[in-house]
Amino acid sequence: KWRQWHSGTYILQPKKPSVSLSAPCGALSSNYKAQASALSLAAGFFINQHETPQRIVFLTDSLSALQVLSEKDPDQSLKDLKHQLNTLSKKAAVVLQWIPAHRGISGNETADRLAKEGSKKDQQHAGLSYREARAITKNRWSTQLHNTLPGYKLYHDSLHLSAARNRQQSSVSEPDTAA
Repeated sequence: KWRQWHSGTYILQPKKPSVSLSAPCGALSSNYKAQASALSLAAGFFINQHETPQRIVFLTDSLSALQVLSEKDPDQSLKDLKHQLNTLSKKAAVVLQWIPAHRGISGNETADRLAKEGSKKDQQHAGLSYREARAITKNRWSTQLHNTLPGYKLYHDSLHLSAARNRQQSSVSEPDTAA
């Protein structure tokens, strides 16, 4: 069974009530896509507001999403988010800030709880980028390998045998091939 991902966003504004949003991300998704979806929920919220604050700070614990957003040509799953952020930046100063996950930061913990609520909503099948499909497949294959052959672990496209008795590692890798 595939893990179902979901996103949650917690919005705090001075002198306004807080806003809680959650959404499913699809039956075939990834944590990366869920984090991007949470940012997209928040950006969409502010785009649709009649009064936009002068400055909006997005806090996220997804360093990978921030790194891909900073690339000149992000993958398709972040192109829409990048467009939303560009649209929003015409109305307000937009700041994206990384924060550590699971460190007791109240807004982040609330967003995590909201993300779990998103899992109760209908999961739609969303398209996957090549990067996401590869990561999901690799993770699933690694889990099955570990369950079938304890001691074997998948590292960066090569297999490493973990010798538990003497705590030494010997590697088994594929021969070099030209692509």
